[in-house]
Formats: sequence, C-alpha cells, structure tokens
Amino acid sequence: MDGGALVVHVVPCDAIVRSRLDAFDKIVENPRGIFPIATGDVRHPRISASGLLLGSNAQGLSVAQRAYVQVSHSCRIEAVASSIARGRNREFVELQRIEAMFIEFTRRCVCALSDSGAAPPIAVAASLLSMENKRLVHEHLSSAFIPEDLPFGTIDSSSVDLGEAVFEEAPRSVNETVRILGPILKYLANVAGLRKSPNMDEAGKYLLTEAQIRDILH
Repeated sequence: MDGGALVVHVVPCDAIVRSRLDAFDKIVENPRGIFPIATGDVRHPRISASGLLLGSNAQGLSVAQRAYVQVSHSCRIEAVASSIARGRNREFVELQRIEAMFIEFTRRCVCALSDSGAAPPIAVAASLLSMENKRLVHEHLSSAFIPEDLPFGTIDSSSVDLGEAVFEEAPRSVNETVRILGPILKYLANVAGLRKSPNMDEAGKYLLTEAQIRDILH
C-alpha cells in the first residue's frame, strides 16, 4: 500500500546453515508473538511451501494488506508495515512511531523465536521503502499541531538502509532491546536531521515505557 513502508528482517543464525528448524512448528502452533507490526493480533494464518504468512487485514489475505509477516521454514522472518506516512499528500512520517514499531516488533519477535527453540544469536535488519521526499517529523503528530509547523528532516532517496544488529540473548524489556538497536535508532535520528533519538537520554536509556509504546501504536 502507499505511504511508505518499514521493513524488518529477523534471522536466527541457525537459519543460515539449516533449511528447516524445529522451532517453525512451534511458531505455527502459537504465532501470537509474531503478529504483524502495529496490529495486536494474529489474523488469517496461511501455511504453504514458503512457510507461514500472517496479514493485517480483517477481511483476509485475498485483499491488500497494510502489514504482513512471512516466516520461512528456517524461521527467517520478514515483516513489512506500509502506509506509515500521514497527511493529505502522505508526506509526513512520525519518527516516534517508526521507533515504536521497530522496537516493539523486534523485542517480541526475538523473544518468540527464542522461546520456540530458535535460540540466539539472532540478527535484525531494518529499512525504509518508498520514502523519497517524505518528511521525518521529530515530534508526535496530533490535532494540536499543524504538521507543516513541526521540525523535520526530508528524506531524499526512495529507500534507506537503517543497518543491522545482533541479539546474543532474548531482550525482556524495552531498554534491553534499545541497547542492542541503539546504532540503528541513532542512524534513523540522523536521517531526520538529529544527532540522536529525541526519546533517548545521554546515557542511552529509552525514555518511553512499554505502555507508552503501546499507546503510540494503538
């Protein structure tokens, strides 16, 4: 769908040398930790030769999906969340919301893989697609502000590779997740024209709680 997209890849290191992991069967039995970004639930799972597909649309997989998750038999995961831009011309992308989507999905996805038997190390990579001329807004978009009046950084390319990180163990809190994802979040802030994330203090502690992240996403 239009309006730009966040793409996240999560790959257990075991998936590099094995075409199928036993953890896949456990994920199929209980995929609740791997539902699509900013969705909150599993909808219409489909199993095929490609693995497990989960969509976001309540009408099923036969229609366009705002977001989806594909899990291969080797437990490689691709997650895409589209329509991330707001505004009349779909030009405003909220930095805080992108951060929240990435942190929340990564934490629960790495934990779900680990709990299913696909043990760390687990690599994570993120990118933005269809972002040319989008404005990455520094502050929360709300009805109290006119979007054009908020500070922003303009993205001048269609795709932005945000980088990679490796989890040596499953993160059980927001700050454990942010500690590993720190370089990616810093680069995302740089793309917006900032030195660091406005949601992170000088010591690297993330200032938003899990409850605040859920509020942003839902």
